[in-house]
Amino acid sequence: MYLAQKQMYSQHPSYTNGSSQNVKKMIENFSYGLHQQIGKGFSSKVYKGQNEVTGETVAIKVIDKALLKTPLHHALLQSEIEALSTLDSQYIMKLYKVFQTQNNTYLITEFCENGDLGSKLTKIGKFPEQQAQNVIFGLVKAYKLLKQNGIIHRDIKPANVLLSGCGTPKLADFGFATTPNSPPLLPNVNVGSPLYMSPQALKNNKYSDKSDIWAIGVSAFEIIFGQVPWQATSEKELGQKMVSVPLTFPSSTKVSQECKEFIKRCLVVNEQERASIDELEKHPWIRGPELAFQVNKQPALLKQKTLEQPKEGKENSAKKLPGDSIHRSGKKHTTQITKPLGQQSKQTETSSFEIKSNTSNIEYTIMSQINFCKYLFRVANLIESTNLFRSELIRDKLLFFAIKNIMIKMYKLKDIDSNSLDIQGFDAYKTSSQFQQTQITIQQHFTKYQSYFKNIWSMLQSNKNELSIDKKFDAVFDENFTEFESFYIIFNSVLRQAIKELQKEIDKKLGSDDLSKSLPVDMEKDVVLLDYLVTYFQLSQLTLETFNKPYEFAQKSKIEHIAEGSPVRLTYGHFIEIKNKMSDLEV
Repeated sequence: MYLAQKQMYSQHPSYTNGSSQNVKKMIENFSYGLHQQIGKGFSSKVYKGQNEVTGETVAIKVIDKALLKTPLHHALLQSEIEALSTLDSQYIMKLYKVFQTQNNTYLITEFCENGDLGSKLTKIGKFPEQQAQNVIFGLVKAYKLLKQNGIIHRDIKPANVLLSGCGTPKLADFGFATTPNSPPLLPNVNVGSPLYMSPQALKNNKYSDKSDIWAIGVSAFEIIFGQVPWQATSEKELGQKMVSVPLTFPSSTKVSQECKEFIKRCLVVNEQERASIDELEKHPWIRGPELAFQVNKQPALLKQKTLEQPKEGKENSAKKLPGDSIHRSGKKHTTQITKPLGQQSKQTETSSFEIKSNTSNIEYTIMSQINFCKYLFRVANLIESTNLFRSELIRDKLLFFAIKNIMIKMYKLKDIDSNSLDIQGFDAYKTSSQFQQTQITIQQHFTKYQSYFKNIWSMLQSNKNELSIDKKFDAVFDENFTEFESFYIIFNSVLRQAIKELQKEIDKKLGSDDLSKSLPVDMEKDVVLLDYLVTYFQLSQLTLETFNKPYEFAQKSKIEHIAEGSPVRLTYGHFIEIKNKMSDLEV
C-alpha cells in the first residue's frame, strides 16, 4: 500500500526572499514558487515543486481550508487523501506525503511532466488507435485496483489522466472519490462531469463501480474519435440522448471491430449488463497477441520537449568507487566486486538465473538485475536475524534500505516491456521466446519480493517516529520506487556506519589467535552478514559509478557469481580477511 505520511504543523510554511511572484515557499523539505502554478481547482492550487533533499520534482497541491465551507467539502478532501494513500500502481498518481497547517492542507504527489490527456487532445484532436490502447490499458489497470479497494473515482475523464515523461497514463484527481469509509450521504451527492457521467449518475445521483466503467468508455471514444459519444445543450437533453440515441461511431476514423466492441461494452445503459472489470481485462482489444505496442512506451504524439528534470546527487557521486580501487589481500582488482568469503560457487548445479557465457548481452543485463535482487534478499534475511547491532534503529534502517533497493530494481524490471533498462536492440529481443520466459521470471520474483517488502514496511511503522528523526533517512523512508542516485548516497552513509558497528561488536566477542579455527556457531551468521554488507557496499558504489548503465554494471559486478553459491564454514582467518577488505575499501 502506498501510504502517505501525515505530519502536523502549527505554523505556516517558511519563505525565502524574493519578489511576490518569485518567492519560494518551504513545507518541511519540499519547496515551490508561486510562479510555478500548474493547475487550479475550487479550493486548491497546484504547483511544480521539489524535494530539496533528493532533488526529485514533485507536484504540490495546496488546499485553502477557508474555502472548505461545508462538511461535504471536508469529507471529499478526506476521501481523496484516503483513496490516494491506499492505492499503489504505476497507473495511478502517487501521493508521497500530506502536511497540515492552520490554513492549508498540502498534498505532495508525483509530478507528471507531460501534463494531462485532456490538454493533449485539445492540441492534437485524437490519438491513433494503438496509442489509445496504451491509455485505456492503463485506465483498466487503475480501475481494477480501485475496485479491489472499494473506491469509486466518480470523475474519470481525459483531463484527469496525467502523462508521465515516458507517456504512462496515470489516473489522478480523486477529489470526488468515495471509499468504504466515506460518510453515508457522500456517494449520492451529484459530482463529476456530465459528459462522462453514467445515465444512473446523471439522472438519479446513483454512483457505483459501473459508473467508472461508463466513464472509461466515454474517454476511450473521445481519445480515438476526438469527440464524446453524445452531445447536448443541457444535462436533461444529454441524459435523454444517452438512453434513447444508439451509440454510433464516426465513419471518418477507421478503427478495429475489437475497439468498437470494447467501447460498446462500457456504454451499456443497463448497469447490470455493462461490462465488468474481469471482462475488460480479458477483452481482446487490450490483450490480444496481435497488439504491436508497448504499454509504457512514450507515444509518438507525446514526443516533444519535456520539462528538464534535476540531476540527482552529481556533486556527491565523485566518491571513491569500485572502479578506482577494490582490493583483497593487498591485491588491486579494478572495477571488480569481491565475492563474500562465506560461500562457494556451485559447480555442478546450474541455477535458472545463472548467466552462461553464450547468453546474449540483453539477457545478461536483465538477469544481472534479478541476481542483484536475489543477493539483496539474502542480505535482508541476514539483517533480520541478527541481534548484534547496538542500535535497533541502525538495524531497521539497514533492513529498509535493502528491501527498498530490491523493489526499486524490481519495479524497473516489471516495466521491462517498455525497455526500462534502455537496452540497445531490445525491440528484436522482445520477439524471442526467451523474453516471454524472462517476463514470467520477473513476475515471480516481483510477487515474492513485494510481499516481503509489505511485511517489513508494516513492521517498521511502529518505529516510524524514531526513524523519521533522521531527516535524510526520512526523505527516502517511503514507498516511492523511482531510482535516484541520492538513494544510494544516503544509503552508503548508513551502510558504512552499520559495517563499522557490526565489526566492533564481533571483535568484542572473538579472541582467538588461531586463524584456522572455525568460528563459534552462534557468531558465524554475524560474520557472514558483515561479509555480505561489505560486498553490498561495493555493489552500491558500483551502482553509482554505472548509474543508468545496467550492462556495464553486469560486466563489472559479475553479480551472477555473487548471487549463487552455498555457505562454507568460516574461520577466524576469514574474519581477518574481511577486516582487511574493509580497510582497503576505506569503509
